[in-house]
Amino acid sequence: GEVPAGSPPLAGVTMAISQGGRSRETIDALTTVPLPERAALVNMPGTPLARVASTVFDLGGQPDSEASTIGFTGTLIGLGLLSRAWIGAVTATDAPRSAWTDIAAHVARLRDEAAFDDALAATADLLEGAGTVDVVGGAASLASAEEGALLLREVCRIPATGIELRQYLHGP
Repeated sequence: GEVPAGSPPLAGVTMAISQGGRSRETIDALTTVPLPERAALVNMPGTPLARVASTVFDLGGQPDSEASTIGFTGTLIGLGLLSRAWIGAVTATDAPRSAWTDIAAHVARLRDEAAFDDALAATADLLEGAGTVDVVGGAASLASAEEGALLLREVCRIPATGIELRQYLHGP
């Protein structure tokens, strides 16, 4: 919806991102870009989005939950690797080793440092019986707020909205 038909080119390369690779709006937006400038990051190789892109980065078709938790996390990792390669921080051959080793150990350390289990239990207590939930995040945390709302809607079946902090406080 943000790239209507007839829009001028946005950049030298346009990267379309879709876990399932079947989102009609994303496919349509990418087809407005000249073929040599089309790239896609998808979980599932061979999907409709992958077929209309000239360059495809796929995550290997990892099995996923109904809420696309693996696809979301894999997409963030894929974008991180691509970003580091694009800015010349690493080369394609050493990116996976240098930038993303021991992710499980980093997550475990963060859980311990942030008293994650206690925070999760307190949040679960607050959500019990909630009619709706607003998940608010500013700047880089907006993606987390939107993903949190998605998980609440699709996994917990609680009506939830992810919204940017300033919009939440002051309205559109």
